Amino acid sequence: MKKTLCIILILSILSLSACNVAEPIDIPEKVESPSESSPESPSTPIEESTPTPEKTEAEVDAAETPNETTNSDAKESTTTVGDWVDPLFSTGDYNEYLDFLSTEKVKIPDDFITYEMIENIGTFKCFVAMSFNSYTYLMIDSNEMWVSVTISSNLNSFSTTTMVVPGNTNDLRKVTALNNQRSAFVHNNLLYNYYESGRLYRISWQFSGKTILLNMTNNMRLADYPLDGETTFVSQLLSTQTATAAVQSFNQNIEAEIAKNIANKQLES
Repeated sequence: MKKTLCIILILSILSLSACNVAEPIDIPEKVESPSESSPESPSTPIEESTPTPEKTEAEVDAAETPNETTNSDAKESTTTVGDWVDPLFSTGDYNEYLDFLSTEKVKIPDDFITYEMIENIGTFKCFVAMSFNSYTYLMIDSNEMWVSVTISSNLNSFSTTTMVVPGNTNDLRKVTALNNQRSAFVHNNLLYNYYESGRLYRISWQFSGKTILLNMTNNMRLADYPLDGETTFVSQLLSTQTATAAVQSFNQNIEAEIAKNIANKQLES
């Protein structure tokens, strides 16, 4: 039952809009920092758009759910039934996950990010791979929050209507929405996405040809994440004072582990 729940939670993230195509990330060359712009004066919108009726948070999630990867390997390994996409592999058991990696070792790309590379985020609960280039880990961190991390070589973050500057850069969970539009805040290489209500629901960044997309599950959003609990990777991302260092350390650790794995493969061959 526990395994089924984990898989349903992740598939609800990955497969609600399998027929939609994710838009490329749209970050201006220069975005005003909080010191350069006051919270009451957000920067100029990225693009003009015709106002549309406000969507519920559930509708936004469904419309902007990561799509399955579009490469040929993914097309051969996934099956679409209506709007549902069967994963290449899914499990809520850590030992089954290890067995999968061992069995598919030859096929798994050298830059595959294993759970061990990101275990500082939380305890393993579930893994779903739509392909070897698009997969999601579900974890529970020390604040008992369900954290979802999607890694894809094909997935980009989504463009938004308006760039904003949070009123409190030490608490990025909420911004003042403009004209009931979805908005975003950019801090270095981090993109924060907000609902029309101004509630934070997604953080993403790119490195080494990958997009890392972090959000929450189990009916929770990043806007609900507690800042008065344990210091975690997620809590560090919710303040500009700690976000950059946290992501740099995250990226550097992954790059070092990938380099080590590649070196080991070369020694074995």
